[in-house]
Amino acid sequence: MEKLTERQKDILQIIKKLTAENGYAPTVREIGKEADSNSPATIHTHLTKLEKKGYIEKGRKNRTLKLLVPNEYLNKSNNFIEVPFIKMGLVKDVIKELDIPSEYFKISLNMTDDKTDIFVLKVIDQDMKSVGINDNDLLVIEKVDKIVDNSIVVALAPDGKMLIKRFYRKDGFIHLESDTAKPIIVKNIIILGKVLSLYRHF
Repeated sequence: MEKLTERQKDILQIIKKLTAENGYAPTVREIGKEADSNSPATIHTHLTKLEKKGYIEKGRKNRTLKLLVPNEYLNKSNNFIEVPFIKMGLVKDVIKELDIPSEYFKISLNMTDDKTDIFVLKVIDQDMKSVGINDNDLLVIEKVDKIVDNSIVVALAPDGKMLIKRFYRKDGFIHLESDTAKPIIVKNIIILGKVLSLYRHF
C-alpha cells in the first residue's frame, strides 16, 4: 500500500474510531467535525486519496465507507487496546509495518498514559541495561513529533536497523548514547518514538 500523509493518517484514525464507537461508518460531516474541518469538499478529497491508496472503499450512500485495513479500536475492551507490535531485527520496512501492522499486541490503557499513537517493540540485542532495558523486554513506544533531551528513544538508522538510545542535542547535532557503544552523532535521523513504559515476562 502507498504511504499516507500525516493528515490522511488522522482522517483514517477518525474513521476507525467513530466506526468502533458507533458500530457503523461515519458520515463526511461527522468526520469533518472530528477533524475540525468545515469543508466537506476537503474531507471528500481525503477519502478519495484513502480509497486510491487502498485503505478504504467508498460506496454511493452516506454511510457506506468500508475499512480495508484492521481497526485496532474494535479490539478496545475492558480497558485494553491492540497496538502495532514489532520485533527488532525481524522487520525489513519498519515505517510500512507501523502504517499497516501485520502483528498487534493487546495492552492495558493504564500503560499508554492516555495516548493512542503508540506501538510495542520487542527488544533484541541492545545495550541499555543501565536503565533497566534488557533483551526480550517489551517497550511501549509513543510516536511523537518533538523529542526532549535525555529521552530514551527508538531511532531508525540509515541501514534500517532499529536502535534504542538516549537522545541529546549538542552544538547542532543529535547525539544518541547508550551503555557501551560509542555515541552516534548525526545531523538528522529518523526517530520512531520515545519509550513510555516497559513490560517484562518472568
